Amino acid sequence: MLIAEVMLLFVTITMCCHQSLQRRLHSSRPNIVLFITDDQDVELGSMNYMRKTLKIFRDEGAEFVNGYVTTPICCPSRTSMLTGLYVHNHHVHSNKDNCTGQYWIEHLEPKTYATYLANSGYRTGYFGKYLNEYNGSYIPPGWKEWMALVRNSRFYNYTVNYNGRKIKHGDNYFEDYFTDLIVNDSINFFKRSRLLFPQKPILLVLSFPAPHGPEDPAPKYNDFFANNTAHRTASWNYAPNPDKQWLLRHTGKMEPVHVAFTDFLQRRRLQTLLSVDDAVHKVTPVVLYYVRDENECLKHLFCLQLYKEFRQFGLLDNTYFLYTSDHGYHLGQYGLIKGKTLPYDCDIKVPFFVRGPKIAKGLRVTKPVANIDIAPTILDMAGLPAPPRFDGRSILPLLIYETRLKQGKPSAELRWRHSVLIERGLRPKLVRLRERLRKQRERYSKDIRIQLECEKEEYQSPCKDNQLWECRKDEVDRYRIFKCRNSKSVWKVDCTCELNDTILEENVLTSKTKKLMKRFTESSLSDSVSSLVEEPIFISEQTLIEWEKQFFHQLLQEEIEHTGWYQGLFDALEDDFIGDSTHPSEKYDNQIDENEFRRATRSIENTRIRHKDFRLAQGCILFPNDTLRCMPEIYRGVILNRKQQKHVVNDKIRMLRKRLRNLKYIRRQLKGNGTTVQPLLFGESEDEEDGNSSEHSSGDDQQGLFDDVVDNSSSHEHCPCVLNSDKSHPLKKKPFDEISDADLIRWATRMGRGRSERRRGRKSKEEDGKRRRGKPKHIFCNVPNLNCFSHDNSHWRTEPFWTLGPFCFCQNSYNNSYGCLRTVNGSHNFLYCEFVTGFVSYYDMYNDPFQLHNIVYELSVPMLEQLSAQLDKLRRCHGVEDCEKYSVA
Repeated sequence: MLIAEVMLLFVTITMCCHQSLQRRLHSSRPNIVLFITDDQDVELGSMNYMRKTLKIFRDEGAEFVNGYVTTPICCPSRTSMLTGLYVHNHHVHSNKDNCTGQYWIEHLEPKTYATYLANSGYRTGYFGKYLNEYNGSYIPPGWKEWMALVRNSRFYNYTVNYNGRKIKHGDNYFEDYFTDLIVNDSINFFKRSRLLFPQKPILLVLSFPAPHGPEDPAPKYNDFFANNTAHRTASWNYAPNPDKQWLLRHTGKMEPVHVAFTDFLQRRRLQTLLSVDDAVHKVTPVVLYYVRDENECLKHLFCLQLYKEFRQFGLLDNTYFLYTSDHGYHLGQYGLIKGKTLPYDCDIKVPFFVRGPKIAKGLRVTKPVANIDIAPTILDMAGLPAPPRFDGRSILPLLIYETRLKQGKPSAELRWRHSVLIERGLRPKLVRLRERLRKQRERYSKDIRIQLECEKEEYQSPCKDNQLWECRKDEVDRYRIFKCRNSKSVWKVDCTCELNDTILEENVLTSKTKKLMKRFTESSLSDSVSSLVEEPIFISEQTLIEWEKQFFHQLLQEEIEHTGWYQGLFDALEDDFIGDSTHPSEKYDNQIDENEFRRATRSIENTRIRHKDFRLAQGCILFPNDTLRCMPEIYRGVILNRKQQKHVVNDKIRMLRKRLRNLKYIRRQLKGNGTTVQPLLFGESEDEEDGNSSEHSSGDDQQGLFDDVVDNSSSHEHCPCVLNSDKSHPLKKKPFDEISDADLIRWATRMGRGRSERRRGRKSKEEDGKRRRGKPKHIFCNVPNLNCFSHDNSHWRTEPFWTLGPFCFCQNSYNNSYGCLRTVNGSHNFLYCEFVTGFVSYYDMYNDPFQLHNIVYELSVPMLEQLSAQLDKLRRCHGVEDCEKYSVA
């Protein structure tokens, strides 16, 4: 009996000690709060406007300046956050396939960080956006409190699953604004958890919809950031990009409506983030570090109660806070209007902050971290081991290591990764790197491409009728490009077209211009024959280089036209050709006057340039048609000064854009039921764009100068007339420096509406009114193999409103799948990518921080093969040990 009583007492004491130990263990384990934003960038400067958040995290915690996501797509990136796996291991490749599908529910959801923490005694709560395709029919395992958005991001008029019950919300800001609802519900969850489960630590996740679309700001912020242009980085409107992947090769400079839209969207995005800034300030108890006493705390409505609660439970120094985003964003970068699917830093670099116990204030960490590190880090903070199947690793040891370094304390060297794998889409079946580079070099390298083109019959010497370019070899057997003249001059007469009692004057050849033409062909050129026949002629190397650039530019233009799709303006490919000015008025500043034209068309006897020249043989004869024949060589053209050449190229580029628009219109007519095909200048002629008539045009030859006039013997049926003329065009009513984006957009929208009406053949005003009341159908907005969208004035239902009319844009292509190495260490900072098409790119961020120039050809083939092998191994890695081994190499 005595033995039984002793044993009972021992068991009782043991149980009490165990319970006491468990209480102490639970009470000493830290709370963890994770803030997640949707589509928030770093490169476009959005964090700079969240001053409260920066004060809490950057000043009082640690900032990872090289924080990346392993894929710039919502659902795959969020899956990597939850599971700690790379895309090739969790198999969620898009926002559709496997995004909360059966595979996700059975194999991934039971193994998120939430299940590990919940099983170890944590009170877990999730509030906000979950995954794009979440239908709200269930509560994922591991979450004790659940308030998740059904489907994709919304701010109003949405449905949430609140602990198993679906609740619909309306458009009342005070009751329904989703960012504020997340804040209020998460604070209530925290309070209830402290009261009902005082010994249990808390895991709290707040997943905000901002700044994702529809970018609805709180009413108190809808007047902010009216003129913000922080998104206009060096890569903004940098297009087209012939050295980049297919999508960017087929994306030109943005049109005025696109420029205005990027500015407007930047404004709305920043407005939504101000509410997130308030939310972080309310939820994060570290704000109380700045409010030391209760009297000062009384000034803040939310402060006093939180201060008392956290002080009572000793939580002020026992909570970790993390802040990040699921991926970045681009707004006009590389000519793409908006989106988040590129492998460049604008899309893959995200805010990444941590603060908590034993982390130095103001710490700045340069080693690369990724979204796959979030799950193992949360487990490490909770005192749990991360399973070896995780591909990521905890950043807590890195924080401790960097903190000790900042404090000057000795610490053993920490081995950390150098590279992060960036992947999008399924793994491509690629051929050997050497073969890919050879084919890519032949297609995109200027010198090799020119050599191959010059072998074609159409560019052989001597020039034939209607031949534009001529290839001739120099003394080192290298092909050089010369500009041909048409052997038969095609002069054009006055052309007038009458449409709706409006006389079109775009193609009229003025008397002044005719006089200049006569002087150009008869006086100046004839007078110079004597000097040219007896003396050798020198063509400057600079002129040959410029012609080579123009020739290569034309090759790319033709290639793009043959593909059937191109978006934006096909402006100069080289900065030497044309400025990258984006304001419409600036595009017309560099026009030349008539006097400058006269000077450019005078005798060429003084145009010989003798520095590093290309020398033609003696005995050259200049014919009246501006053809210079030299035995046995042939050269045609008038040498112009550098400034004149720039304007010549500008005019040629406008001509190519005009030609491309005409081809697009013809294609649309052929697809439709129309029986006639007429040229269309899509709302603007070349003269309207320049703000000048023909007499002010610049050029270097007869063909380039006078493209818009017709032959004397030809009939008016060949006259290229604009479909309609609008004297209200802003260029006809205002000086150049007063033309705004809005002027151009309103005019282009009105012209586009007129064309749409003619195409549809509307029968009555009543029918017209009915169609206008309905949502406009953008019948030309869908392009095969591209993700295309439309925007109009009804896109946003909250202020500020978009008022500049509808437009279409394509932001992604199906062949934009890739695998990349993003490497950052003491000696290297680069991005190496292999695309599913076989295309290869390499960017050196130390010299090119905005990834403007693909310098893959500057690397040796062995170096590229080494990078390709490392990328291949990372794309096959499984588990942290395997993945880290190839990330350090």
